[in-house]
Amino acid sequence: MAKKAKRQRTVSMRKLARKDRSDMEAVELQFKVATIFREAGYEPRYPTRGVSTAFTIDAAGHHRILVYCFPIINLALLGLAIDAKNRMLNEIEELWIIGEEMRDGLNEERDQYGSPILFLHELDREVERLERARPPDRARPQPSARTRVGKALTLNGDELKTAATTSLLLVEDRLEVLNSERPNSTEAKAQKQKEIESLTVLRDQLAVIRDLPEQIKNGAVSEGQANKSVKSFADTVREYWNKNSEMICSRAVTIALFSSTVLVCKLAGASGDFTIAVSAAMAGGKNVMDGLKGIARKVFKAAS
Repeated sequence: MAKKAKRQRTVSMRKLARKDRSDMEAVELQFKVATIFREAGYEPRYPTRGVSTAFTIDAAGHHRILVYCFPIINLALLGLAIDAKNRMLNEIEELWIIGEEMRDGLNEERDQYGSPILFLHELDREVERLERARPPDRARPQPSARTRVGKALTLNGDELKTAATTSLLLVEDRLEVLNSERPNSTEAKAQKQKEIESLTVLRDQLAVIRDLPEQIKNGAVSEGQANKSVKSFADTVREYWNKNSEMICSRAVTIALFSSTVLVCKLAGASGDFTIAVSAAMAGGKNVMDGLKGIARKVFKAAS
C-alpha cells in the first residue's frame, strides 16, 4: 500500500513580508544601540549563543552586561531575555533591554523587574552612568592599516561581526523559505534555483567577512587578501540585486536581507556611506521600488 504523500507546508507571503519588515527593524535598532556603546568606548560582542537580537558588553572591569534589542518590547520578549540571563548566570551580571515601543503595560511597570528596560532615547543617559563608574581607559591605539578596507576592518570590527552574523541568519531564513516552496512553472523553478545558488555563495562569503577583523588583527590575512574578499562579497551583493531587484522591492520579502548585506559592505569598507540612503528609501513614505532603484547605482558604485 502506497504511503500517503506528506503535505508540504506553505508560508503566507503576507506573513513573510511582516517578518522581513520586523527583521529589518531589529537589525537597524541593534546597529543603533551597538553604535551608542561603541562610541562610549565599549566593545559589543556578538553573537550571544546564536541569538540574533542580543550582544554583550564588558563594563567596568569584567562586569558583563547582556543587551537585548527589541523594536517592540512585550511580556513574552521580556521573559525570553530574562530566561537567557538566567541561563548565563556564570557569565552575565546585568541585563538591559532596549526598544522603541513598549506594550502589555511595561512602560508603567518596568521598574519592578530589576533590569533596565529602556526606550532607545533613554540609552545615552544609562551609558553615561556606566562611564562614570568605569575606571579610565588607556588611549585607544590608532589603526596602522593603509587601505580603506584595512582601516574599516580595524575600526568597525565588532559592528561588522554583528552585522555579518545577522545577515547570515537572514540568509539561512531565506534559504529555508525557498527550500519549502514548490513553484509550478518552469520559469519560477529556475528563478528559485538561481536565488538559492546566489544566497549559498553569499552565505559562504559572509562567513569569511565575519572573521576578517580578527584575522587582520592577528596577521592571519594580509590587507591585500582582505581587499579581495570584501570586493568579491560586494560583487556578489550587487549581482544578487541585479538578479532579484524586482522581487526585493515589490514583494518586500528580502528587504531586510538586502539592507543587512549592504550594511556589511559599508562596515567592511566596500564603498561609501550608502546604508543611510537605503534606510531612507525604505522608510521615506514613498514607493520602495522607486527609492531603491534611485540609489542602486550609488550603492554599487565602488564595486563595479
